[in-house]
Amino acid sequence: PLMVMRKEHGEIWQRMDALEEILQDPAGDSTGVEQACAEILALLDKHNMKEEPVIYPHMDADLTDQEQEKVLKLLAGGEMPKGWVCEALR
Repeated sequence: PLMVMRKEHGEIWQRMDALEEILQDPAGDSTGVEQACAEILALLDKHNMKEEPVIYPHMDADLTDQEQEKVLKLLAGGEMPKGWVCEALR
């Protein structure tokens, strides 16, 4: 399951990049934005159905209190380093 989820991360990342391009096009129309958003939401829904029952329980059970606190801080206000690319696209 992890290999499939990593591949999906790459696909989601590519779709978000495509959406960013659509949004930056001054001649772009709302239909393209709506379609891109719908595709991303469908991918995320499919992906989360796998990730939530597989990954998240391990975070609670396997991470130390210190590691869990670090993850919570990152989720609350962290930013990805400039130029970071998800593992599936490296």
